[in-house]
Amino acid sequence: MASCRAFREPERSLLKSMSTGSAETTQQMATAAILVRNRPNRVGLVPDRSHWIDYIGAALVTLCLGLAGCQRGDAQCLRVVGGLCLLHRLAGDAEGGELGFRFAPPRDATGDGIADIAAGARFTAIGTSQSGETSVWSGADAQRVLRWQGDALDGLFGHAAILIPDVDGDGLADLVAAAPTATIAGAQRGVVTARSPRSGRILWSVVGERGEALGWDLAIAGDHTGDGLSDLFVGAPGADSGKVYLISGRDGRIVRVYSSARTNDSFGWYVAAVADMDGDTSTDLVVGSPLAAAPGRGQVGAAAVISSARGAVLREWWGTTPGSLFGEVVCGIGDLDSDGTAEIAISAPHTDAQSGVRQGEVFVYSGATGAVIHHFKGRQIGELYGRMVARAGDFDGDGGEDLAISAPWYRAGTMNRAGRMEIRSGRTGSVLAALTGDGPRRWLGWHIARAANIGATGRPGLLVSSLRSRENALAGAGAIEIYAYQRAH
Repeated sequence: MASCRAFREPERSLLKSMSTGSAETTQQMATAAILVRNRPNRVGLVPDRSHWIDYIGAALVTLCLGLAGCQRGDAQCLRVVGGLCLLHRLAGDAEGGELGFRFAPPRDATGDGIADIAAGARFTAIGTSQSGETSVWSGADAQRVLRWQGDALDGLFGHAAILIPDVDGDGLADLVAAAPTATIAGAQRGVVTARSPRSGRILWSVVGERGEALGWDLAIAGDHTGDGLSDLFVGAPGADSGKVYLISGRDGRIVRVYSSARTNDSFGWYVAAVADMDGDTSTDLVVGSPLAAAPGRGQVGAAAVISSARGAVLREWWGTTPGSLFGEVVCGIGDLDSDGTAEIAISAPHTDAQSGVRQGEVFVYSGATGAVIHHFKGRQIGELYGRMVARAGDFDGDGGEDLAISAPWYRAGTMNRAGRMEIRSGRTGSVLAALTGDGPRRWLGWHIARAANIGATGRPGLLVSSLRSRENALAGAGAIEIYAYQRAH
Protein backbone atom coordinates (compact mmCIF):
# COMPACT_ATOMS: atom_id res chain seq x y z
CA MET A 1 0.00 0.00 0.00
CA ALA A 2 0.97 1.99 -0.27
CA SER A 3 4.03 1.48 1.04
CA CYS A 4 5.33 -0.99 -0.22
CA ARG A 5 3.49 -9.18 3.79
CA ALA A 6 3.12 -14.67 6.62
CA PHE A 7 -0.21 -15.38 6.50
CA ARG A 8 -2.41 -15.71 9.49
CA GLU A 9 -5.29 -18.07 8.88
CA PRO A 10 -7.76 -15.68 7.17
CA GLU A 11 -5.20 -14.77 4.50
CA ARG A 12 -4.23 -18.42 4.00
CA SER A 13 -7.90 -19.36 3.68
CA LEU A 14 -8.55 -16.57 1.19
CA LEU A 15 -5.68 -17.60 -1.06
CA LYS A 16 -6.69 -21.25 -0.83
CA SER A 17 -10.23 -20.39 -1.86
CA MET A 18 -8.95 -18.40 -4.83
CA SER A 19 -6.72 -21.23 -5.98
CA THR A 20 -9.51 -23.79 -5.87
CA GLY A 21 -12.21 -21.57 -7.35
CA SER A 22 -14.77 -23.67 -5.45
CA ALA A 23 -18.45 -22.89 -5.05
CA GLU A 24 -17.75 -22.10 -1.42
CA THR A 25 -15.25 -19.36 -2.23
CA THR A 26 -17.35 -16.48 -0.99
CA GLN A 27 -17.94 -18.19 2.34
CA GLN A 28 -14.26 -19.13 2.67
CA MET A 29 -13.14 -15.60 1.93
CA ALA A 30 -15.24 -14.43 4.87
CA THR A 31 -13.56 -16.76 7.37
CA ALA A 32 -11.43 -13.85 8.51
CA ALA A 33 -14.21 -13.32 11.07
CA ILE A 34 -17.28 -15.05 12.55
CA LEU A 35 -20.53 -13.64 11.24
CA VAL A 36 -22.86 -12.62 14.03
CA ARG A 37 -24.31 -9.11 14.00
CA ASN A 38 -23.92 -5.50 12.99
CA ARG A 39 -23.48 -2.17 14.72
CA PRO A 40 -23.70 1.39 13.36
CA ASN A 41 -20.80 3.77 12.75
CA ARG A 42 -19.61 6.15 15.44
CA VAL A 43 -17.30 9.10 15.19
CA GLY A 44 -15.74 10.61 18.26
CA LEU A 45 -12.82 12.67 19.44
CA VAL A 46 -10.88 10.52 21.86
CA PRO A 47 -7.86 12.19 23.48
CA ASP A 48 -6.71 8.90 25.02
CA ARG A 49 -3.15 8.86 26.27
CA SER A 50 -3.39 5.13 26.98
CA HIS A 51 -2.78 4.58 23.28
CA TRP A 52 0.93 5.26 23.59
CA ILE A 53 3.39 4.07 26.22
CA ASP A 54 7.10 4.38 26.83
CA TYR A 55 9.48 1.48 26.38
CA ILE A 56 12.12 1.66 29.10
CA GLY A 57 14.74 -0.83 30.11
CA ALA A 58 14.15 -3.41 27.36
CA ALA A 59 17.02 -5.53 26.12
CA LEU A 60 18.85 -4.15 23.06
CA VAL A 61 17.53 -0.67 23.85
CA THR A 62 19.73 2.38 24.35
CA LEU A 63 18.09 5.35 25.99
CA CYS A 64 18.84 8.58 24.18
CA LEU A 65 19.75 10.37 27.37
CA GLY A 66 22.59 7.93 27.91
CA LEU A 67 23.78 7.82 24.32
CA ALA A 68 26.98 9.65 23.42
CA GLY A 69 26.42 12.09 20.60
CA CYS A 70 22.66 12.49 20.92
CA GLN A 71 21.65 15.34 18.69
CA ARG A 72 19.73 18.36 19.79
CA GLY A 73 16.02 17.59 20.03
CA ASP A 74 16.54 13.85 20.63
CA ALA A 75 15.59 14.15 24.32
CA GLN A 76 12.07 13.31 23.19
CA CYS A 77 13.21 9.85 22.05
CA LEU A 78 11.73 7.03 24.09
CA ARG A 79 14.63 4.93 22.91
CA VAL A 80 17.26 4.93 20.15
CA VAL A 81 18.27 1.82 18.22
CA GLY A 82 20.62 1.83 15.24
CA GLY A 83 20.04 5.45 14.33
CA LEU A 84 16.26 5.20 14.77
CA CYS A 85 14.63 7.42 17.39
CA LEU A 86 11.36 6.04 18.78
CA LEU A 87 9.06 9.03 19.21
CA HIS A 88 5.69 7.45 19.96
CA ARG A 89 4.00 4.10 20.30
CA LEU A 90 0.36 3.56 19.38
CA ALA A 91 -1.06 0.60 21.27
CA GLY A 92 -4.15 -1.28 20.18
CA ASP A 93 -6.99 -1.46 22.69
CA ALA A 94 -8.95 -4.47 21.37
CA GLU A 95 -7.98 -8.02 22.21
CA GLY A 96 -7.07 -9.77 18.96
CA GLY A 97 -7.77 -6.54 17.06
CA GLU A 98 -4.47 -6.54 15.13
CA LEU A 99 -3.76 -2.82 14.88
CA GLY A 100 -1.69 -2.00 11.81
CA PHE A 101 -2.38 -4.62 9.14
CA ARG A 102 -1.99 -2.21 6.21
CA PHE A 103 -1.50 1.55 6.39
CA ALA A 104 0.23 4.32 4.45
CA PRO A 105 2.54 7.30 4.96
CA PRO A 106 1.18 9.92 7.40
CA ARG A 107 -0.43 13.20 6.31
CA ASP A 108 -1.78 16.24 8.13
CA ALA A 109 -5.45 15.61 8.90
CA THR A 110 -5.78 17.99 11.86
CA GLY A 111 -4.39 21.27 10.52
CA ASP A 112 -1.41 21.64 12.86
CA GLY A 113 1.15 21.23 10.10
CA ILE A 114 2.33 17.87 11.46
CA ALA A 115 1.60 14.63 9.62
CA ASP A 116 -0.90 12.35 11.36
CA ILE A 117 -1.28 8.56 11.32
CA ALA A 118 -4.23 6.46 10.18
CA ALA A 119 -4.50 2.70 10.75
CA GLY A 120 -7.10 0.05 11.38
CA ALA A 121 -7.68 -2.82 13.78
CA ARG A 122 -9.64 -5.11 11.50
CA PHE A 123 -10.60 -7.74 14.06
CA THR A 124 -12.02 -5.30 16.59
CA ALA A 125 -15.30 -6.68 17.93
CA ILE A 126 -18.29 -4.41 17.50
CA GLY A 127 -20.85 -6.02 19.74
CA THR A 128 -20.39 -9.70 18.95
CA SER A 129 -19.23 -9.12 15.38
CA GLN A 130 -15.64 -8.56 14.23
CA SER A 131 -16.55 -5.58 12.10
CA GLY A 132 -13.28 -3.70 12.71
CA GLU A 133 -12.42 -0.04 13.19
CA THR A 134 -10.11 2.65 11.84
CA SER A 135 -8.52 5.50 13.78
CA VAL A 136 -6.47 8.63 13.23
CA TRP A 137 -3.80 9.72 15.73
CA SER A 138 -2.13 13.09 16.05
CA GLY A 139 1.45 13.03 14.82
CA ALA A 140 2.30 15.72 17.37
CA ASP A 141 1.39 13.91 20.59
CA ALA A 142 0.05 10.47 19.54
CA GLN A 143 -3.43 11.14 20.90
CA ARG A 144 -6.30 9.56 19.01
CA VAL A 145 -8.44 12.17 17.29
CA LEU A 146 -10.88 9.95 15.38
CA ARG A 147 -12.34 6.49 15.89
CA TRP A 148 -14.48 5.11 13.08
CA GLN A 149 -16.21 1.77 13.58
CA GLY A 150 -17.19 -0.49 10.72
CA ASP A 151 -20.84 -1.14 9.96
CA ALA A 152 -20.49 -4.18 7.67
CA LEU A 153 -20.97 -7.47 9.47
CA ASP A 154 -17.51 -8.97 9.90
CA GLY A 155 -16.23 -6.88 7.02
CA LEU A 156 -12.69 -6.48 8.45
CA PHE A 157 -13.08 -2.70 8.31
CA GLY A 158 -9.64 -1.13 8.69
CA HIS A 159 -7.84 -4.02 7.00
CA ALA A 160 -6.36 -1.23 4.86
CA ALA A 161 -6.52 2.44 5.85
CA ILE A 162 -4.78 5.43 4.29
CA LEU A 163 -4.79 9.20 4.46
CA ILE A 164 -5.00 10.79 1.00
CA PRO A 165 -4.41 14.40 -0.08
CA ASP A 166 -7.44 16.63 0.48
CA VAL A 167 -10.42 15.78 -1.75
CA ASP A 168 -13.23 17.74 -0.06
CA GLY A 169 -11.67 21.20 -0.13
CA ASP A 170 -11.04 21.70 3.59
CA GLY A 171 -7.27 21.76 3.12
CA LEU A 172 -6.69 18.60 5.18
CA ALA A 173 -5.97 14.99 4.33
CA ASP A 174 -8.97 12.69 4.09
CA LEU A 175 -9.32 9.10 5.25
CA VAL A 176 -9.99 6.09 3.02
CA ALA A 177 -10.64 2.73 4.67
CA ALA A 178 -11.59 -0.70 3.35
CA ALA A 179 -13.81 -3.52 4.58
CA PRO A 180 -12.77 -6.14 2.00
CA THR A 181 -14.89 -9.03 3.30
CA ALA A 182 -18.08 -6.98 3.71
CA THR A 183 -21.24 -8.77 2.63
CA ILE A 184 -23.62 -6.65 0.55
CA ALA A 185 -26.88 -7.92 -0.99
CA GLY A 186 -26.18 -11.45 0.15
CA ALA A 187 -22.66 -11.78 -1.25
CA GLN A 188 -19.13 -10.82 -0.31
CA ARG A 189 -18.12 -7.78 -2.30
CA GLY A 190 -15.99 -5.50 -0.16
CA VAL A 191 -16.51 -1.78 0.45
CA VAL A 192 -14.11 1.18 0.26
CA THR A 193 -15.22 4.44 1.90
CA ALA A 194 -13.76 7.95 2.13
CA ARG A 195 -14.42 10.19 5.12
CA SER A 196 -13.39 13.65 6.27
CA PRO A 197 -11.53 13.41 9.60
CA ARG A 198 -12.45 17.05 10.33
CA SER A 199 -16.22 16.87 9.81
CA GLY A 200 -16.80 13.12 10.01
CA ARG A 201 -18.78 13.35 6.78
CA ILE A 202 -18.81 10.39 4.39
CA LEU A 203 -17.40 11.67 1.09
CA TRP A 204 -18.05 8.60 -1.05
CA SER A 205 -18.34 4.83 -0.88
CA VAL A 206 -17.69 2.11 -3.47
CA VAL A 207 -19.03 -1.46 -3.36
CA GLY A 208 -17.24 -4.30 -5.16
CA GLU A 209 -18.68 -6.95 -7.43
CA ARG A 210 -19.97 -10.29 -6.21
CA GLY A 211 -17.17 -12.55 -4.94
CA GLU A 212 -14.55 -9.79 -4.78
CA ALA A 213 -12.53 -8.52 -1.85
CA LEU A 214 -12.58 -4.87 -2.89
CA GLY A 215 -10.06 -2.91 -0.85
CA TRP A 216 -7.74 -5.80 -0.01
CA ASP A 217 -5.05 -3.25 -0.79
CA LEU A 218 -5.01 0.50 -1.49
CA ALA A 219 -2.40 2.80 -3.02
CA ILE A 220 -2.40 6.50 -3.89
CA ALA A 221 -2.17 6.70 -7.69
CA GLY A 222 -1.69 10.41 -8.42
CA ASP A 223 -4.03 12.47 -10.59
CA HIS A 224 -5.37 10.49 -13.56
CA THR A 225 -8.53 12.51 -14.23
CA GLY A 226 -7.08 16.01 -14.56
CA ASP A 227 -9.04 17.42 -11.63
CA GLY A 228 -5.95 18.13 -9.56
CA LEU A 229 -6.83 15.50 -6.94
CA SER A 230 -5.14 12.20 -6.18
CA ASP A 231 -6.86 9.02 -7.33
CA LEU A 232 -6.49 5.49 -5.95
CA PHE A 233 -5.44 2.04 -7.10
CA VAL A 234 -7.70 -0.45 -5.29
CA GLY A 235 -6.95 -4.18 -5.31
CA ALA A 236 -9.87 -6.62 -5.47
CA PRO A 237 -8.64 -10.23 -5.60
CA GLY A 238 -11.50 -12.63 -6.15
CA ALA A 239 -12.61 -16.19 -6.68
CA ASP A 240 -11.80 -16.35 -10.40
CA SER A 241 -8.81 -14.05 -10.51
CA GLY A 242 -9.16 -10.45 -9.43
CA LYS A 243 -9.09 -6.87 -10.59
CA VAL A 244 -7.48 -3.56 -9.78
CA TYR A 245 -9.66 -0.46 -9.97
CA LEU A 246 -8.51 3.09 -10.59
CA ILE A 247 -10.96 5.09 -8.46
CA SER A 248 -11.46 8.85 -8.50
CA GLY A 249 -10.36 10.47 -5.27
CA ARG A 250 -12.96 13.19 -5.77
CA ASP A 251 -16.12 11.07 -5.89
CA GLY A 252 -15.19 7.38 -5.86
CA ARG A 253 -16.28 6.69 -9.42
CA ILE A 254 -14.46 3.93 -11.27
CA VAL A 255 -12.13 5.48 -13.85
CA ARG A 256 -10.47 2.34 -15.19
CA VAL A 257 -10.34 -1.41 -14.51
CA TYR A 258 -7.27 -3.63 -14.86
CA SER A 259 -7.63 -7.41 -14.95
CA SER A 260 -5.61 -10.54 -15.54
CA ALA A 261 -5.94 -12.95 -18.46
CA ARG A 262 -5.15 -15.81 -16.05
CA THR A 263 -7.55 -17.51 -13.65
CA ASN A 264 -7.13 -18.11 -9.93
CA ASP A 265 -3.95 -16.03 -9.69
CA SER A 266 -5.06 -13.61 -6.90
CA PHE A 267 -4.41 -10.62 -9.17
CA GLY A 268 -4.71 -7.43 -7.08
CA TRP A 269 -3.50 -8.96 -3.82
CA TYR A 270 -1.00 -6.12 -3.48
CA VAL A 271 -0.85 -2.88 -5.47
CA ALA A 272 1.64 -0.03 -5.64
CA ALA A 273 2.24 3.08 -7.69
CA VAL A 274 5.48 3.63 -9.59
CA ALA A 275 6.75 6.69 -11.44
CA ASP A 276 5.86 6.83 -15.14
CA MET A 277 7.36 3.84 -16.98
CA ASP A 278 5.99 4.34 -20.51
CA GLY A 279 6.55 8.04 -21.15
CA ASP A 280 2.95 9.26 -20.91
CA THR A 281 3.65 11.24 -17.68
CA SER A 282 1.09 9.23 -15.66
CA THR A 283 1.97 7.21 -12.57
CA ASP A 284 1.83 3.52 -13.46
CA LEU A 285 0.59 0.45 -11.56
CA VAL A 286 2.56 -2.40 -10.01
CA VAL A 287 0.43 -5.42 -9.11
CA GLY A 288 1.15 -8.79 -7.53
CA SER A 289 -0.42 -12.16 -8.41
CA PRO A 290 1.10 -14.53 -5.82
CA LEU A 291 -0.90 -17.56 -6.97
CA ALA A 292 -0.16 -17.20 -10.69
CA ALA A 293 0.75 -20.53 -12.31
CA ALA A 294 3.41 -20.83 -15.00
CA PRO A 295 3.03 -23.68 -17.50
CA GLY A 296 4.82 -26.73 -16.21
CA ARG A 297 6.12 -24.96 -13.10
CA GLY A 298 3.07 -24.64 -10.84
CA GLN A 299 2.01 -21.64 -8.77
CA VAL A 300 5.27 -19.75 -8.72
CA GLY A 301 3.62 -16.30 -8.56
CA ALA A 302 4.02 -13.25 -10.76
CA ALA A 303 4.12 -9.46 -10.68
CA ALA A 304 3.75 -6.86 -13.40
CA VAL A 305 4.02 -3.18 -14.21
CA ILE A 306 0.92 -2.01 -16.07
CA SER A 307 0.41 1.22 -17.97
CA SER A 308 -2.20 3.08 -15.99
CA ALA A 309 -3.49 4.87 -19.10
CA ARG A 310 -3.52 2.01 -21.61
CA GLY A 311 -3.76 -1.08 -19.42
CA ALA A 312 -0.88 -2.70 -21.31
CA VAL A 313 1.61 -4.88 -19.42
CA LEU A 314 4.93 -3.06 -19.59
CA ARG A 315 6.99 -5.61 -17.67
CA GLU A 316 6.30 -8.93 -15.99
CA TRP A 317 8.36 -11.11 -13.65
CA TRP A 318 7.77 -14.67 -12.49
CA GLY A 319 8.82 -16.52 -9.38
CA THR A 320 10.88 -19.70 -9.52
CA THR A 321 9.52 -21.85 -6.70
CA PRO A 322 5.93 -23.08 -6.27
CA GLY A 323 4.35 -21.87 -3.05
CA SER A 324 6.80 -19.02 -2.48
CA LEU A 325 4.08 -16.39 -3.06
CA PHE A 326 6.28 -14.34 -5.34
CA GLY A 327 4.35 -11.10 -5.80
CA GLU A 328 2.70 -11.09 -2.39
CA VAL A 329 4.35 -7.69 -1.90
CA VAL A 330 5.34 -5.26 -4.64
CA CYS A 331 6.86 -1.80 -4.31
CA GLY A 332 7.69 0.98 -6.74
CA ILE A 333 10.91 2.64 -5.61
CA GLY A 334 13.25 5.37 -6.78
CA ASP A 335 15.92 5.26 -9.45
CA LEU A 336 18.74 3.24 -7.86
CA ASP A 337 21.07 2.87 -10.85
CA SER A 338 20.88 6.45 -12.19
CA ASP A 339 19.38 5.47 -15.55
CA GLY A 340 16.40 7.79 -15.16
CA THR A 341 13.85 5.00 -14.56
CA ALA A 342 12.29 3.87 -11.28
CA GLU A 343 12.92 0.34 -10.00
CA ILE A 344 10.57 -2.37 -8.71
CA ALA A 345 10.91 -4.52 -5.57
CA ILE A 346 9.06 -7.85 -5.37
CA SER A 347 9.08 -10.30 -2.50
CA ALA A 348 8.57 -14.06 -2.16
CA PRO A 349 8.25 -14.42 1.63
CA HIS A 350 6.67 -17.84 1.95
CA THR A 351 8.04 -21.30 2.54
CA ASP A 352 5.53 -24.13 2.33
CA ALA A 353 3.95 -24.64 5.77
CA GLN A 354 6.84 -22.57 7.14
CA SER A 355 8.90 -25.74 7.46
CA GLY A 356 10.62 -25.95 4.08
CA VAL A 357 14.25 -25.38 3.21
CA ARG A 358 14.01 -21.84 1.83
CA GLN A 359 14.27 -18.43 3.38
CA GLY A 360 12.11 -15.63 2.10
CA GLU A 361 13.53 -13.52 -0.72
CA VAL A 362 13.34 -9.97 -2.03
CA PHE A 363 14.26 -9.03 -5.59
CA VAL A 364 14.91 -5.50 -6.84
CA TYR A 365 14.54 -5.18 -10.61
CA SER A 366 15.61 -2.47 -13.02
CA GLY A 367 12.60 -0.64 -14.39
CA ALA A 368 14.50 0.06 -17.61
CA THR A 369 15.81 -3.44 -18.42
CA GLY A 370 13.98 -5.81 -16.07
CA ALA A 371 17.30 -7.20 -14.82
CA VAL A 372 17.93 -8.04 -11.16
CA ILE A 373 19.75 -5.24 -9.34
CA HIS A 374 19.62 -6.78 -5.85
CA HIS A 375 18.64 -10.17 -4.48
CA PHE A 376 18.26 -10.41 -0.70
CA LYS A 377 17.59 -13.57 1.33
CA GLY A 378 16.29 -14.05 4.87
CA ARG A 379 18.27 -15.46 7.77
CA GLN A 380 15.85 -18.09 9.09
CA ILE A 381 13.56 -20.62 7.46
CA GLY A 382 9.96 -19.58 8.02
CA GLU A 383 10.68 -16.05 9.25
CA LEU A 384 8.67 -14.59 6.35
CA TYR A 385 11.49 -12.40 5.12
CA GLY A 386 10.01 -9.94 2.66
CA ARG A 387 6.53 -9.97 4.18
CA MET A 388 6.89 -6.22 3.90
CA VAL A 389 9.06 -4.12 1.59
CA ALA A 390 8.78 -0.34 1.80
CA ARG A 391 10.52 2.74 0.54
CA ALA A 392 12.69 4.11 3.33
CA GLY A 393 13.86 7.39 1.84
CA ASP A 394 17.54 8.25 2.08
CA PHE A 395 18.58 6.81 5.45
CA ASP A 396 22.35 6.99 4.96
CA GLY A 397 22.56 10.35 3.20
CA ASP A 398 24.13 9.05 -0.03
CA GLY A 399 21.44 10.66 -2.17
CA GLY A 400 19.78 7.37 -3.11
CA GLU A 401 16.58 5.62 -2.06
CA ASP A 402 16.91 2.94 0.63
CA LEU A 403 14.61 0.01 1.47
CA ALA A 404 12.96 -1.31 4.63
CA ILE A 405 12.39 -5.08 4.66
CA SER A 406 10.79 -7.13 7.42
CA ALA A 407 10.60 -10.71 8.67
CA PRO A 408 7.72 -10.69 11.21
CA TRP A 409 8.06 -14.35 12.17
CA TYR A 410 11.76 -14.08 12.99
CA ARG A 411 12.76 -16.02 16.11
CA ALA A 412 14.91 -13.97 18.49
CA GLY A 413 16.57 -16.43 20.87
CA THR A 414 13.71 -18.29 22.53
CA MET A 415 11.13 -15.68 21.47
CA ASN A 416 9.13 -17.12 18.60
CA ARG A 417 7.75 -14.70 16.02
CA ALA A 418 9.30 -11.69 17.72
CA GLY A 419 9.94 -10.25 14.26
CA ARG A 420 12.63 -8.04 12.81
CA MET A 421 13.13 -5.24 10.31
CA GLU A 422 16.18 -4.01 8.44
CA ILE A 423 16.99 -0.95 6.35
CA ARG A 424 19.16 -1.70 3.32
CA SER A 425 21.04 0.68 1.07
CA GLY A 426 19.36 0.94 -2.30
CA ARG A 427 22.73 1.49 -3.95
CA THR A 428 24.93 -1.13 -2.28
CA GLY A 429 22.39 -3.49 -0.69
CA SER A 430 24.20 -3.40 2.66
CA VAL A 431 22.28 -3.39 5.95
CA LEU A 432 22.25 0.12 7.44
CA ALA A 433 20.06 -0.38 10.52
CA ALA A 434 17.95 -3.09 12.16
CA LEU A 435 15.20 -3.58 14.75
CA THR A 436 14.19 -6.77 16.54
CA GLY A 437 10.99 -7.48 18.45
CA ASP A 438 11.57 -7.48 22.20
CA GLY A 439 8.99 -10.12 23.07
CA PRO A 440 7.45 -13.31 21.69
CA ARG A 441 4.62 -13.20 19.15
CA ARG A 442 4.98 -9.50 18.44
CA TRP A 443 5.25 -9.93 14.66
CA LEU A 444 7.36 -6.78 14.41
CA GLY A 445 7.50 -5.47 10.86
CA TRP A 446 4.18 -6.85 9.65
CA HIS A 447 3.68 -3.55 7.89
CA ILE A 448 5.94 -0.55 7.33
CA ALA A 449 5.29 2.90 5.88
CA ARG A 450 7.70 5.68 5.09
CA ALA A 451 7.18 9.16 6.53
CA ALA A 452 8.64 12.23 4.85
CA ASN A 453 8.71 13.99 8.22
CA ILE A 454 7.87 12.71 11.67
CA GLY A 455 6.32 14.70 14.49
CA ALA A 456 7.88 18.04 15.35
CA THR A 457 11.36 16.80 14.37
CA GLY A 458 10.84 17.51 10.68
CA ARG A 459 12.93 14.42 10.00
CA PRO A 460 12.08 11.46 7.79
CA GLY A 461 11.29 8.16 9.42
CA LEU A 462 9.20 4.99 9.45
CA LEU A 463 6.00 3.62 10.93
CA VAL A 464 6.45 -0.04 11.94
CA SER A 465 3.66 -2.31 13.15
CA SER A 466 3.86 -5.26 15.53
CA LEU A 467 0.61 -6.87 14.48
CA ARG A 468 0.09 -9.42 17.27
CA SER A 469 1.79 -7.55 20.11
CA ARG A 470 0.26 -7.94 23.58
CA GLU A 471 -0.76 -4.51 24.83
CA ASN A 472 -2.01 -3.72 28.33
CA ALA A 473 -2.81 -7.42 28.91
CA LEU A 474 -4.72 -7.63 25.62
CA ALA A 475 -3.31 -10.47 23.51
CA GLY A 476 -3.02 -9.72 19.80
CA ALA A 477 -4.02 -6.06 20.17
CA GLY A 478 -1.12 -4.91 18.01
CA ALA A 479 0.90 -1.69 18.05
CA ILE A 480 2.52 0.82 15.71
CA GLU A 481 5.86 2.40 16.56
CA ILE A 482 6.83 5.77 15.09
CA TYR A 483 10.53 6.19 14.38
CA ALA A 484 12.43 9.26 13.19
CA TYR A 485 15.86 9.02 11.64
CA GLN A 486 18.46 10.62 13.91
CA ARG A 487 19.88 12.65 11.08
CA ALA A 488 17.77 14.70 8.71
CA HIS A 489 18.82 13.90 5.14
